[in-house]
Amino acid sequence: MGRMLLALTVAASLIGLSETTHAIPQPASGAFQVTGLTPTAPPQQRGGTCFIEAALTFAFHGTLEGSFAANITIIRAGECGQPGPEAFRSAGTFTGTVAGVAGTFDFNFQGHIDAAGNARGELAIHRGTGGLATLHGQLTLSGQAGVGGTYEGFVDLAP
Repeated sequence: MGRMLLALTVAASLIGLSETTHAIPQPASGAFQVTGLTPTAPPQQRGGTCFIEAALTFAFHGTLEGSFAANITIIRAGECGQPGPEAFRSAGTFTGTVAGVAGTFDFNFQGHIDAAGNARGELAIHRGTGGLATLHGQLTLSGQAGVGGTYEGFVDLAP
């Protein structure tokens, strides 16, 4: 039985078949702009923490060309209306192209904003449609909260 499996493996490699296909992620980088941040409810103070709910839109250029729309929760340490460090989490959908391939993908995005407004977050790519149906990847976004900045990471279009 062992010789049969070995013979089949060798035969498959000789005709160009492989047991598994490994995709090679490609680097992704570019710039983004915050194009909309609209509160969807008044800020809520709960103890020493302020919770802010908003609709968020970004425009992307570079490896990603398009825009995303997301609902975001911002959690500020301290009183509502006062500056302070914040954490955020959001989920939404990107529409456009990735490395020239068109479609949409869902994502989760979370990170931190310091008291000076410097933001850094991780965007995890999930389910896609169209040409992006098999897309997965991870991006790090950094810049100025409410304005924009740059992103870098990797994307992989292989199944």
